[in-house]
Amino acid sequence: MELFKDLKERRRIILVSPYASANMILLFEALLVVSDLYDHIGIVEGLPIRIELLEKIAVNKGYDPDEILEKTVVFKPGFKPTVPVLVYGLENIDYKSLKLLSYRFVFGTTIKLGELPKILYARRARLEQVGKEYILIYGYKRTRLRITDKGVEVVSSIPSGILGRALSELLKAIAEYGPLKRSDAVYVLVGSLGIDKRYAQTLLAKLVEKKYIKIEYGYIIVEDYSM
Repeated sequence: MELFKDLKERRRIILVSPYASANMILLFEALLVVSDLYDHIGIVEGLPIRIELLEKIAVNKGYDPDEILEKTVVFKPGFKPTVPVLVYGLENIDYKSLKLLSYRFVFGTTIKLGELPKILYARRARLEQVGKEYILIYGYKRTRLRITDKGVEVVSSIPSGILGRALSELLKAIAEYGPLKRSDAVYVLVGSLGIDKRYAQTLLAKLVEKKYIKIEYGYIIVEDYSM
C-alpha cells in the first residue's frame, strides 16, 4: 500500500479520519512499518491510547506485544521529542506543542486537518467508511480496506457476487464502447445479466452507494482502487 511505502521512505503523513478504532489500528500498522527504521519510537497522546487494543492487534498479527511495544514510549503533548513520534489525535494538541513535535513527526491521526500539513510538513491521507469497509484516499490513489482488530486488509476492487458481475460487465462495456450513459448502463446489465430494468437500476444504485462507481453528468465513472 502506497501510504506504508512512503512511511518506509521516511515521508510524513497525516491521516484525516473520524473513526477512533480504525485510527488506532492504522496507528499500530504505521508503528510496525517504522519500527525497523528507528531504535525507539514515541506515541504522543492527543487522545488516550488504548494499549490493550495495540497488544491485541499485535497478538492477532502473530507478534509478541512486548517485542513491539518495548521500543515504544507513550508521551503527553508539550515537549520537544528526541525520538521519532507517531501522534494519536492531533486535533487536541495546541499550536506550540505541534511546532515542537514537528521536528520528529512521522505519522498522526486527526479528525480535522486545518493547518496541520503546513505545521508538520506532512502529506495527507483520508479515510472514509462505506458499510463494513473503508476507503483510504492518498494522493491520486484510492484503496479499499477492511480494518479490524486483526489489522488492515486490502480488499479486492471488484465486489463479490452479483455486484461484482455487474461491475465487470460495465467495465467490459466501457472498454468496448467508451463512456457509458446511465441509461446505457442499465441496458448493458439487462442484456448481459438477464435481469429486468428495475433490478439493473437497483444494482447501479448499490454500486454508487458502495462507491465502486459514481455518476457525473449522466455518465458512469468507475472508481480506481489501485493499491
